[in-house]
Amino acid sequence: MKYYKFVPVLFMLFLFAVPTIVAAEGEAGECYQQLENNCQKCHMLGRVCGKLEKKSERAWKKTVTRMVERRGAKVDAQQQAAIVKCLATRDASVVQGCKQ
Repeated sequence: MKYYKFVPVLFMLFLFAVPTIVAAEGEAGECYQQLENNCQKCHMLGRVCGKLEKKSERAWKKTVTRMVERRGAKVDAQQQAAIVKCLATRDASVVQGCKQ
């Protein structure tokens, strides 16, 4: 009978956890779209895909920064961080998109 005290607590945790998980999955699926919208304007994504396994987060950050500063890519700081994260973590949508 003591377990019934925890039902409301578990229910509240469930209410807060599910939307967070769904939002994270939605963001993850947007990674490849970010690359298509921003990187593909200047070069083929094959160039990015070929270096996906070779570069670290630090290297991707340098690359994205260089594209903005020297090549004039129109990507704000928040988008830069998102792109670096997608590439460095080898997001599933990016890996899948690169296989196509």
